[in-house]
Amino acid sequence: MTSHWTQLPGWGLASLGLMAAVGCGPAPMGASETKARLDPLLTRVASGLTTDVGATFTVDSPSSIQRHGDRCTYQSDVLRTEKYFGVSVPWEAVRQSIADGLRGEGFTLSSDLEIPGGWTGFDAVDERGAALEVRAKTWSTLSFTAEVSCDGVSP
Repeated sequence: MTSHWTQLPGWGLASLGLMAAVGCGPAPMGASETKARLDPLLTRVASGLTTDVGATFTVDSPSSIQRHGDRCTYQSDVLRTEKYFGVSVPWEAVRQSIADGLRGEGFTLSSDLEIPGGWTGFDAVDERGAALEVRAKTWSTLSFTAEVSCDGVSP
């Protein structure tokens, strides 16, 4: 099973870095273009989960662009809900809501992941390598990560 273990505390950007290292996918988009594309999708997915499963979200950590040598990654806001996906809300309902929110955007939902540290979740990944990460352990989080061009990003 593969994963994009990219934004929970202590996890690196392993999958995105591997994809870039082996030359997978098209050249990364600019950071502002990526932010303009993914932020509204995050809002749409979170709004759908609020309607569908009663999850309300707060920003757990703000968006950022991280530089790792000659590679850069956009990290959206990490949204947190006190709903424990998979326990207080069935995973099937969460997956359906997210699939509905991403419909027509080119994302494919992964299988359920077993994530170190007792987390559970899944990813939704598009052809450019952008990933919506859905994680749960007592509370639940949503966030996007995507490799972006380092043009204009400070070293």
